Amino acid sequence: MNTPVRVRLETPRGSLLMELMVAQAPLTCAAFLRCIDEGGYRQVAFCRAVRADNDNGSPPIEVVQAAAMDLSPAVAGVLHESTADTGLRHLDGTVSIGRAAVGTADPRAIFICIGDQPGLGDTIEAEARLGSRFSIHVFHEQLLSTGPVALADLERHVRTWVEHVANEYSFFSVA
Repeated sequence: MNTPVRVRLETPRGSLLMELMVAQAPLTCAAFLRCIDEGGYRQVAFCRAVRADNDNGSPPIEVVQAAAMDLSPAVAGVLHESTADTGLRHLDGTVSIGRAAVGTADPRAIFICIGDQPGLGDTIEAEARLGSRFSIHVFHEQLLSTGPVALADLERHVRTWVEHVANEYSFFSVA
């Protein structure tokens, strides 16, 4: 199905109309829709605004987080579908589901990107590709080292760095 599925969340402050990209992220969309069908989104609270001036992460992100108020029924975590797999990006206005650890996601928590947030997807992809060689501090240094650049240039820079680190140890062999 290439046509997005539309979902409207009603809040005391108005409606939030979302388009779910089912063709690109089928597991995520199915889990989110199942959570809605099971009543997980009867009450939703926008619980946190993360801004550059109050974010302790690096690089700072800007998102508004929301969560289902009723955490029952329990919802099984869903396998995380990375931006590398889906082709989707964390651009201004994008709604994404939260995760606690790489490889898992919870459809009861969502966030809305305020402005483009390339570090969100790139971090996950780099960590998955590099495994134990991944360093969040070195990764963030790479993100910040470019200075202000276009999103496409930043993504190209990060991918080049990830490939460099991934191939750095390829000359070792076990006889």
